[in-house]
Amino acid sequence: MLQSADAETLQSAADIPDTNNKGGKRAPAKKRRRRLIAVLVFILLVNLVLGVVLNVRPYVTIEAGSPAPGIEAFIKNNPKNYSFITDMSSVDTSRPGPVPVKIKGLIFSYNAELRIMDTTPPEGTAKDVLWPLNKPLSADLFVEKTRDVTDVSVSFNKEPQTTSAGVQTVEILLTDEGENTSVITSKLTLVDDRQPPKIEGVQNRTLYVGENIAYKEGVSVTDDYDPAPKLSIDNSQVDLDKVGNYPVTYTATDFAGNSTVVSINLKVDPVPSGYDHIEDLYALTDEILAKIITDDMTDIEKLFAMFKWIRTNVAFMDTRLDQLDYVNEAIRCLKGRPSECYACAAGFMALVERAGFESMMVKRYNTYVKHYWNLVKVDGNWYHFDTTPQLARLYICFMATDDEVAAFESYERNYYRFDHDAYPATPKTSPASVEYRGGQFYLVMEEHPAEPET
Repeated sequence: MLQSADAETLQSAADIPDTNNKGGKRAPAKKRRRRLIAVLVFILLVNLVLGVVLNVRPYVTIEAGSPAPGIEAFIKNNPKNYSFITDMSSVDTSRPGPVPVKIKGLIFSYNAELRIMDTTPPEGTAKDVLWPLNKPLSADLFVEKTRDVTDVSVSFNKEPQTTSAGVQTVEILLTDEGENTSVITSKLTLVDDRQPPKIEGVQNRTLYVGENIAYKEGVSVTDDYDPAPKLSIDNSQVDLDKVGNYPVTYTATDFAGNSTVVSINLKVDPVPSGYDHIEDLYALTDEILAKIITDDMTDIEKLFAMFKWIRTNVAFMDTRLDQLDYVNEAIRCLKGRPSECYACAAGFMALVERAGFESMMVKRYNTYVKHYWNLVKVDGNWYHFDTTPQLARLYICFMATDDEVAAFESYERNYYRFDHDAYPATPKTSPASVEYRGGQFYLVMEEHPAEPET
C-alpha cells in the first residue's frame, strides 16, 4: 500500500501540464499512464532498496558449534513475512567461515550471510610419557584426548631434549582451525633402555592336516620399561592343509627398538588311522546346515540357529581334556554325542566356518581346570559364544562382549578368564542375546547398535 505522500506525488504528476502541447492543454491519456507507471516502478524500487537496507540484516555471526539461527536473527521487523530459501538444516556450523544465505520475502528475495566464527580455545587432557633416550618424540604422544568443535593440531610449545635420562616438564600447544590456542603440560621420563623384551610360552606345536591354530595362545611378552611391547608373528610359510614341518617366527620389539626373536617348528601330521577325516566333518556340517539355515535369515539369525542346535541336541560330558583332536571332537559333538567344552566349541566352529563366518577358539587362561569357547566375527566385530551345555547356569554366552564375560566372573570366578592380548577385542555393546524360558531358547535383539572398540 502506498503512503499518502506517494499518492500526492502521483496526483501531482497527473496534473502537470504538457509544455509541448500548445495552448497548455493536458497530455493525452496514454502519456499520463506512462508517467504513472514510471512513478510506480520508481516507488517500488525505493521500497525494495529500503527493505534490503533497513529490514534484512546483511549478516549474522554465531560461534562455531552453535545451532543454525532462525529467520528472526536475519529480520528486524515482521520475521513471519520472511522464510529461508537456503536449507539451514544442511549448514555445518562446526566449520568456521562464511555461508551464503538466501531469504524470501513477500515479493522479493534477499541475499545475506551467516558468519561462523571460532573464538573458543581448544581443551585437552595430557598424559605422562615414559620414553627411551635418543628416540624422536611426537607431541601427540602426550595428549590423551582433545575437545573442540573443529579439528585440533598438536605440537610442542618448546621441543623437549631427548639425550639425557631424567624427568622434565613438557608443554603441548593445542591449535584449532580458528587459530585459537591453549597449552597443557605433561611429564616426560627418559630412560636408557637396552634390555630386549622377553617372550614366554612359545613352544613347538603339532597339528593334524586341516586343523586350526591360535598362534598367540599361551604366549606373553614383557619388558623392563615398555608396558606394551609389540609382538609380530611370521607364519607365511605355513600350510595347514599340507603335511610338513614349518618355521614360525615370533618377534617382540620394545619402544627403544630392542628385539627378541624366537622360532618354533610347527609340525603338520597326516590324519592318523581311525581319525575321522575332515571331509566327513564337512559332510556332517552341510547336512545340519541344510536343515536349520535358510537364505532369508540374517547373520545373527543363522548364528542363533547353529547355537541353538548344539545347545538342544548335545548333552554335557565332564571329562579331562587330554586329547584335543579338532576334527574328531567336532564330529562327536555334531553327531549329538555327549560332549565336553572343547568338543562343543569345535562343533560350533565347524558349523559357523562352513556357513561362511570367521571364527577362532578361546582357551581359559592360566587355570588348572580348562575351558574352551568361541569368538565369531559378525558384521566386522568379534563376539563370544559358548555352546557348552550348562542349563543350570544363570548366564548364556551368545554374542557376548569382553565386558559381559568379565562381569560373569563375579558370579563364577575365572570362568571366562583369558589372555586378552592373544585375541581380538569385542565392541562395548552387543546387538543380540539369548534367553532360556520354559525349556526353549529365544533370540533377543537389543535396541542399541554395537559400538566398535576404540
